[in-house]
Amino acid sequence: MKRSYAKQTEGFVSVYFLSFLLYISAAAAAVIENDCARMRTIMNLQEDEEYFMQERIEIEKLKCQLQCSLEKTDDNAEETEQEYTDGTVYLEIAGEKSELLTVYYEVGTHRVIDYESIRY
Repeated sequence: MKRSYAKQTEGFVSVYFLSFLLYISAAAAAVIENDCARMRTIMNLQEDEEYFMQERIEIEKLKCQLQCSLEKTDDNAEETEQEYTDGTVYLEIAGEKSELLTVYYEVGTHRVIDYESIRY
C-alpha cells in the first residue's frame, strides 16, 4: 500500500478563475449602475431646463403685461389687458410640458416676487 502525500490540486485553477470572474462581474455591475445613475441625472436636468425656459418665457410675458398695466394712465382706453389687483396670477401652460404657475407680485409696483409651479 503506497501512500501519496502530494497535494490534491484538481480544480485549483478553476476556483481562482471563478473568484476572478465574480470580482470582475461585480466591478462591471458597479460601473454600469453608476453610469445609469448619471444618465438619469442628466435626463432630469435636461427636463428641468426645458421647464425652466418655459416658465421664464411666461414670467417675462407677465412682467411686460404688468408693466403695461402700471404705465396705463388713460382711463378712456379700451380694456384689453387683464386687471392685476390682488397680487397673485395663475398661469396655466399647455403643451408638451404642461404646468400651472402661481406668480406672486407686489401690487403697488407690479414687481414679481416669487412663483410656484405644479407640473403635470
